Amino acid sequence: MTADPRNLILIAYDRAIAGYRQRDLEIAGRAVTELINGLNMDAGDIAKNLLGIYQYCGELGRKGQCEDAAGILQELRDTWAAVGDVKNS
Repeated sequence: MTADPRNLILIAYDRAIAGYRQRDLEIAGRAVTELINGLNMDAGDIAKNLLGIYQYCGELGRKGQCEDAAGILQELRDTWAAVGDVKNS
């Protein structure tokens, strides 16, 4: 893989969002697992909070509230994308 870490995160978000929107919990779950595995738990509260959000999205998906999970992840994805845009300005 030659993508930078931020782009890999965006790809994982895209897969999770698409999975939830298609109601494909296998794809969404794998992508969310990748997001979880990519967390640096030494980063403190931010990582812990993201872990909780990711777990909550998984719970929403299992309850059939896939659009809600996709919406939460879309907001996070947009934030990651905006951070990169600001950084590159």
